[in-house]
Amino acid sequence: CTLFVVFCVAGQLWAQEEAVKQDFTENQEFKAETAKSKFLALLHGFVPTTLVKIPGGYSEIGALKVGDPVICVNSLGQIAQSKVTATRRFIATKTVCLSVGQEIIITNLSQPFFCHGIAKLVNIEALSLSSKLQSLQATTPEIQSLWAQQLTTELVAISVELHQNYCVTNADIVVHNLAPVIAAPIVGK
Repeated sequence: CTLFVVFCVAGQLWAQEEAVKQDFTENQEFKAETAKSKFLALLHGFVPTTLVKIPGGYSEIGALKVGDPVICVNSLGQIAQSKVTATRRFIATKTVCLSVGQEIIITNLSQPFFCHGIAKLVNIEALSLSSKLQSLQATTPEIQSLWAQQLTTELVAISVELHQNYCVTNADIVVHNLAPVIAAPIVGK
């Protein structure tokens, strides 16, 4: 009878230990998923076929490599040339589409844009119809339509040295690049 009680107590302790291990594992998995979600929320980019202004024309963002030159805007508001310092491909589960002129821009919710007449970055969530986007061209591109879609999509982000911006689409819309801190572990990929 005493041996039976010892086995029962040992069994209960083992069951409690297993429950604690399971809770710990689930908690660690939850923390890892939360950290991943927060990290992915910081990423911003465009579908791989989005055009990026380069010297002499355009290149798809998905084709750019570390060291490739891109056209950007310096701190004085002048057109400048810089280099890609990192690229990153990632999957977004929600994307946002902007219709600007004859083009559709597909990005995610955290992509910052430079707006005409505003001296700060504006996340896509703050944009609306008729928002005017900063461009290298004489005309100011205006958002004609804006919609979100729940669609798993591959996006590409780049980081640019010095000026931290680059231009997308044939309208040469100025956008902020991937934060260097986020890009640092993936330089050269």
